[in-house]
Amino acid sequence: MKLLVTGGTGQLGRALARVGSRDHEIVALGSSDLDVTSFDAVAAAVARHEPDLVIHAGAMTDVDRCEHDPRSAFRVNGLGTQNVSAISAGAGVPLVYLSTNF
Repeated sequence: MKLLVTGGTGQLGRALARVGSRDHEIVALGSSDLDVTSFDAVAAAVARHEPDLVIHAGAMTDVDRCEHDPRSAFRVNGLGTQNVSAISAGAGVPLVYLSTNF
């Protein structure tokens, strides 16, 4: 099984990448590898890697930064999640989305 992890260089993404096994190939893409705010970039990543499951862990998580830059927070956390969700659904790939209460 191949898993595509967005936010692959963040704290959660790195932890997920470490739990791989012989039965799972994990492709962990950080923001420099995949701009989730770009619909085309997400579509290309899913097409290129052909995952069996997408784990969306890419987000702006610094609460203070989000409060000071709500546009960027919306683009990454809102639009980025919409892009990953739409592309995954369109490709018939299950999606796991992780979030916090902030």
